[in-house]
Amino acid sequence: MIKGLGDLVQRYEDGSCGDRLARKLRRHLEAGGRIDLAKLQELAERNTVWKPRYASLNPGLARMVVANCLRKLVRAGSSIDWP
Repeated sequence: MIKGLGDLVQRYEDGSCGDRLARKLRRHLEAGGRIDLAKLQELAERNTVWKPRYASLNPGLARMVVANCLRKLVRAGSSIDWP
């Protein structure tokens, strides 16, 4: 086993990188073990971070892009408008 791999595996056990936004987003978007793209788009539009080109991305990449945009809002002092 690679040194330090155990810590990395534990960190990702819940399927997220461990930050609060990632966990909340996963709970909000999950539908039968899959990402609900309609919910993702609704959340992104409510927070003015949705771009039409995101619709062509695979669900995981779209979630990642939107999550990064939401993190940027939070860092700037805004709060996320959850439906």
